[in-house]
Amino acid sequence: MTRHVLCVDERPYCVWDNGITNFNAEYLNSINPKFYEFIAHQNYNIIIDKDANKESKQFAALLLRNYYTQALETLFALIFATLQSPKCISGWMLNYRNVDLYSLVEKVNKNISIKIRFKINEKFNWERIVKIIFSYLDDNSEAKPIIVENFSGLLNSFVTDFLNENLRNEYNSVKHGFRAQSGGFTLEIQPPEKSNINIPKSELKNLLHSEYGSAFYTEEKIPERKNQYCINYHALNWNPENIYHGIYFISLLINNIITFLKLYNELQIEGIEYLVELPNRLFNYPWKNIAGSGAFKLGGEVDLDTIPKITDEQIFSIYHNTYIEN
Repeated sequence: MTRHVLCVDERPYCVWDNGITNFNAEYLNSINPKFYEFIAHQNYNIIIDKDANKESKQFAALLLRNYYTQALETLFALIFATLQSPKCISGWMLNYRNVDLYSLVEKVNKNISIKIRFKINEKFNWERIVKIIFSYLDDNSEAKPIIVENFSGLLNSFVTDFLNENLRNEYNSVKHGFRAQSGGFTLEIQPPEKSNINIPKSELKNLLHSEYGSAFYTEEKIPERKNQYCINYHALNWNPENIYHGIYFISLLINNIITFLKLYNELQIEGIEYLVELPNRLFNYPWKNIAGSGAFKLGGEVDLDTIPKITDEQIFSIYHNTYIEN
């Protein structure tokens, strides 16, 4: 039996396996970044298809958005599995929780020390992580600094999306019982100089509009009230073209992480290569078209004086217990 020790954030584990090297190779070889590219192509082709009906386009856009969020989780899970357990990726992946990813991402953002298997004698940030991923690229290559800069900027932007609470709530709303509605919203206001008169809709000023987006509900705990919360309504506008490009770049990063791991573990697997030769202008594509994008929320602070305290007994009192035959 082979022993491998690892940490998931701050939690220690010991993994046992009969042949950890072969198992690691099989696991790494099973991760195919093209999966997300396939999903992106399938759904984006529906969105741009002139013959597709509106409902199909909306479903495709919401699926695209949901897979983007899932791909972000996969990306950051692989990044921290690489940093904390490069010799036993599967052991880390089988034990992490989403809360671990948020914790680790926040720590890197705030320059808080984390446990990693690589000795680093300089400031640890997302650029340093990208340098680790591309450490097997030729250091004498003139293109390497540009590659590191481009992918570092890309990763920093993905971090912002990953930590976005609206994106997280939207993902959970779709994933758990399809609680999200598809479709964007329009936000219009009346010009200040005409605020006291009724004007036709055509004269309203359009602030935000998108055909694509989502709407969903979230709960917010009421302070000083046990087991009580209010429900808030959220609406988001977003551009599916941006998301399509975002998934493509996530797939590239996943490929390059897997490439690093295969080289680091000295695995002789065909097709090992970094994918880096892209025009610089393309790295902005996931955030290029932001016109109409935005969010709004209905709900918010509550007046505690209007919210009575409710006991568990009061809640239980409306229920009937099922009969159990002895």
